[in-house]
Amino acid sequence: MVNAYDEIYAADIMETQGDMFMYIRELFSGIDDQWFIETYMKSETRQCLNAVAPKWAGVMYSLYQWKYNIPSKVLIDVLTLDVIERRYNPFHELGEDAALIKLHEIFLSL
Repeated sequence: MVNAYDEIYAADIMETQGDMFMYIRELFSGIDDQWFIETYMKSETRQCLNAVAPKWAGVMYSLYQWKYNIPSKVLIDVLTLDVIERRYNPFHELGEDAALIKLHEIFLSL
């Protein structure tokens, strides 16, 4: 059986998703939990998380912003999740610094 994402990220994803559900409940008092969870789980946003390791993408976005001083709203318009997703393999195996250099080359070329 092929997993939706690498096992190394499973614990983080489980904890983060559980925390998010609780945060939404606290933030939006009276929200229909069943509606929110079912809608989220069927959403394109959630499906994208199955396709790319979200922790890696988050690390790359944060590291890129820090190193190159690029605002997130500019960065996401150029290095879209689709761009990141298509480069996850093999970039995630290069290490963060090397992957960041490769992503910067892409950023400059777009």
